[in-house]
Amino acid sequence: MARPMRLPITCLLVLGILGCRKGAGEGAAGAAPSAREAAEGEAAPGAGSGGTDGPTAGAAPDAPEAEAPPWPTREPCRSAARKVWRQWARPMEPTPTPPTPVEGLAGALALALDEGWNACAVTPDHGAACWGVGIRGALADDPEARSRPGPIAGLAGVALVLPAQTPHACALGLDGSVACFGAPNNRKLGSAANETWWSEFPARVEGLPKTRALAVGFGFTCALAEDGTVRCWGRNDSGQLGDGSREPRRTPAPVPGLSGVAAISAGREQACAVLEDRPVRCWGDMLATFCRDPVPVPVPVPDLGDVAQISVGWDHACALLAGGTVRCWGENDGGQLGDGSWTHRFTPVAVAGLADAAAVEAGDGVTCALRRDGTVACWGKNQCG
Repeated sequence: MARPMRLPITCLLVLGILGCRKGAGEGAAGAAPSAREAAEGEAAPGAGSGGTDGPTAGAAPDAPEAEAPPWPTREPCRSAARKVWRQWARPMEPTPTPPTPVEGLAGALALALDEGWNACAVTPDHGAACWGVGIRGALADDPEARSRPGPIAGLAGVALVLPAQTPHACALGLDGSVACFGAPNNRKLGSAANETWWSEFPARVEGLPKTRALAVGFGFTCALAEDGTVRCWGRNDSGQLGDGSREPRRTPAPVPGLSGVAAISAGREQACAVLEDRPVRCWGDMLATFCRDPVPVPVPVPDLGDVAQISVGWDHACALLAGGTVRCWGENDGGQLGDGSWTHRFTPVAVAGLADAAAVEAGDGVTCALRRDGTVACWGKNQCG
């Protein structure tokens, strides 16, 4: 969900998506509408008018279609798709915001954002600064809205800090430690001792080996250890912890059968891993929530090939292949898969007209790719300009 991004894509998404909203110490130790409600059918930010399929614009049909998945489905899949389309396709006037410099942020070493609520940066002294709508606890020293970057007290020696579209965020330390802050409901924080609604200061996540990457989803977090194994904790109602159960966990637990992992990414209620020999494994809600049952253990994703990078968005995912092409799968109500259709896909499809990508980022109904020439191409929902 949250993930580090190259600067051009980060600026576009942070300032474009956030702008339209109304309304590792020696390591890393140390209110908005519910997105869940939005996913279940309430009026949601990020839904509604505007969409592009691949590089070109298209008009939305009466309802998105859903192809037959290669696993058990909930019936009737098509009628569920129509229901979700009606709930999400509510008109919303866009207020486009062009990319502009972020005030009070100079010399940032790394940037990351969630699907439209908060953004965080590593400062030149390896501290952390965050800004956004101020979901409770997401800005540790001030739970109210913040429009400019503010320091996160208690964080030092930070390599990366990842906000989530829920009230928590996690930081990876230069020494491989992990600290999280925000609301620990559903056991997001990884701290067995913290029982309060939100944590004012970052708390170190115990029980983790030296960590080299993090993935923060909607109420859960996964950590990639230097030995190539993955551990997850937090909410687990869709099997997003990958342990075969649907029981939430307050502390990290290994994802069984998953080793030799090179990279991880997390979305709303799903996560994916790229293995060192380049295949992809995913688990959780598997990106097409209303047409199939969650998969609580890692399973292979077909039709990908040599994967260089993966990015899991709110309800879709995209993989960058070594040759520069991109393949996406999941929900497609705004054309975010880029295949020129509005059809939900349970298996990856090629993004039309894109063969020179250097990086890809999947967000909330939108996808962007950084091309090798330094330009950026985006497609999907365009309600915020």
